[in-house]
Amino acid sequence: MELLTSQTATGEECDETQVLPTTFGLNEKGGMNALELDKHIKKAILPLHPDVADMPGKRVLLKVDSGPGRMNVEMLANLRLQGVCIAPGVPNTTHVTQETDQNCWLHKSVCRSNLRMLSEARQAKRKTLTVSDLPLLVFGGCDCIAKCRLSNAFERAFSQERNLACWKKCGAVPLARLLLQSPQARHELTFEGNAESKEAHRLKEIAALNRFHCEVLTTHGCCGSALSKQAPKMKKKLAAVTVPQSKNVSKQSKLFHATGGQHLNSDEFF
Repeated sequence: MELLTSQTATGEECDETQVLPTTFGLNEKGGMNALELDKHIKKAILPLHPDVADMPGKRVLLKVDSGPGRMNVEMLANLRLQGVCIAPGVPNTTHVTQETDQNCWLHKSVCRSNLRMLSEARQAKRKTLTVSDLPLLVFGGCDCIAKCRLSNAFERAFSQERNLACWKKCGAVPLARLLLQSPQARHELTFEGNAESKEAHRLKEIAALNRFHCEVLTTHGCCGSALSKQAPKMKKKLAAVTVPQSKNVSKQSKLFHATGGQHLNSDEFF
């Protein structure tokens, strides 16, 4: 299996098509660690951007999840010097921040609709479906056997307009912190029990109602404590990353790094 690419990191056409082999990595535990992440970036990702450099128009933003190896300072510094900026995601939010997942549901829906239409048209003519019909289901067109026209599922799900809409929804383009307000992301109260976001306030209200109704059940002789549930809190108090009245305080609304419970923006990190 090979990957063909004819564009550079800036979107400009290369002089010729490059053929890059598919890569794979593994370790003794079968998972991802700091070493495997570093090897994957160097061997699989950087070759896709041959003109990357630490200058305007040549930099590459690489978004990763919050797994191990994301705090590898040596790797981050080397990549930064080459023009690659790592953007670690917020823990437990990959189901919200995966842009392509937002496209796939429409792609699957159109493919299923094409499959239903094609199968019904083929059955009417006593014809069956074959593996060679897969491109027709994905990219649409006119079926010469059943004489029916199918929609282009790939074009509808992964068009430029659709991609930009999904990226904006995930807070990727433009870069924003929209996922922190998403009800699908896991929210929690601060170490002191305070709520710092809209969803955290909702959790606090739910916890207060739960406590009230459990007390009512207890006063009527029921075991109200069996239904008691506390809103999730941070397990430890976060260490301060800025000092009062410092210049970095105004930068906390920018893109930040969140790994292991610590939140740092790019300027502080480097």
